[in-house]
Amino acid sequence: NNSFKKELPFLLVSSTTLASGFILAATNKTKPYTETELAILDKNSINSLDRSTTSNWSEGAASASDYMLIGISLLPIMFLSEHHTQMDIMSLGVMTLEVFALNYGTTYIVKNLANRPRPYVYNTNLPLSERMNAESKQSFYSGHTSQTAAATFFFAKVMSDYHPDLKRGVKIGIWVFAATVPALEAYFRVRSGRHFPSDVAAGYV
Repeated sequence: NNSFKKELPFLLVSSTTLASGFILAATNKTKPYTETELAILDKNSINSLDRSTTSNWSEGAASASDYMLIGISLLPIMFLSEHHTQMDIMSLGVMTLEVFALNYGTTYIVKNLANRPRPYVYNTNLPLSERMNAESKQSFYSGHTSQTAAATFFFAKVMSDYHPDLKRGVKIGIWVFAATVPALEAYFRVRSGRHFPSDVAAGYV
């Protein structure tokens, strides 16, 4: 009972954030660009760093980022195979859900308030159907990057807390892994043309 009371505020905040994100997404009346609107878009209105990525496009990088997102989101399953974390698997499972719900909820809220166009909207080499798709104004910030970072840093934090006597090199390796994977995910999202560098930087943070 005492444990549940302590956890209740976190459950309420994370579930409320997730629900708010879904509600905003469902009620967002922002429409994709029309052909006329695309014709008058000016990429020079974007900051120079982001502007340099408006010609990026790679289906391979997009697929790689999708596979990485799925794989890394399953990382907490490893808590089942480790005897230290097995003992608290129910608590860790709830914490995992809280972390993911808070991250997805916050991401959906920001995306549907910002309505920022994706880089490919400015890419005149792409077919109009691609530039006018339903997700063309869902650029800020990168959900792939934020979810990958949430998963890896949560994993690193749990493993470090449950193994305080880990060798220094192993502990450093765990945190380097946590930092590197979302950085790679961020690269794939920019390379694919789905996000600007500022989108993935915000998602990483």
